[in-house]
Amino acid sequence: MKKTFMFGLVFSLLAAVSVQTIAQDKKAGKDVKTEETKSSAVTQAAKGVKAFNTICPVTGEDLEKDATVLTYQGKNYGLCCKRCVKKFEKEPEKYSKMVSEDGKKFIKK
Repeated sequence: MKKTFMFGLVFSLLAAVSVQTIAQDKKAGKDVKTEETKSSAVTQAAKGVKAFNTICPVTGEDLEKDATVLTYQGKNYGLCCKRCVKKFEKEPEKYSKMVSEDGKKFIKK
């Protein structure tokens, strides 16, 4: 009887430690994923923030003064319309490369 009790106690302790370790690993994995997402996410720039570009990275059209500005990888991109905002949000890597380094030329790739 004592052996069964000791076996059960040891098994329970091992199971508890395993569950706690798995929970910590999941939490650590989630935090890493959150950091990755933050660095590559497209966000709405604060009101009044100016875009570095003067042409829309989606269409190549000149931007108006009130263009929507999105931030991607630390750069503020101006977009000419809501349709372009949606496209840029879906594929920021693609469209961010369609503007020259100075933001004045459209590069069709």
